[in-house]
Amino acid sequence: MTTPLQSIRAAVSDAREAARKDAKRVCRAVRSRGTYISAVKGRDQVPGRTHQDCIEWSGTLKEIDEMAAETQADEVWIGGGFDGSDDSAFLFDHSVDYEPSVESWDVLVWHRVKGYLPPVDEEAKS
Repeated sequence: MTTPLQSIRAAVSDAREAARKDAKRVCRAVRSRGTYISAVKGRDQVPGRTHQDCIEWSGTLKEIDEMAAETQADEVWIGGGFDGSDDSAFLFDHSVDYEPSVESWDVLVWHRVKGYLPPVDEEAKS
């Protein structure tokens, strides 16, 4: 049985991996910028709840539910990105020159009307 959290984690993993592969086409070494949660109301990100605010998502539905409730959001997104460099020392030495935000990714995980996304396979629920 596929739970909403399993579906969300799989979608996040797939999006992150696709972005990592794209980043590796640009740079030899890439480093994750993290996995963040953000909220959108109408067409705008909710102030204080944007990816730039770097609110780390630790992988729970509770965080998604709290973000939606606290902000009265229309959508909740999970996203992140990768920094890159052609110098592999960049992976361990933060003083090495690098390209910030070589690639980014986002996944819509909750919608006010539709609920959790991606949708759970209805056959797997029964």
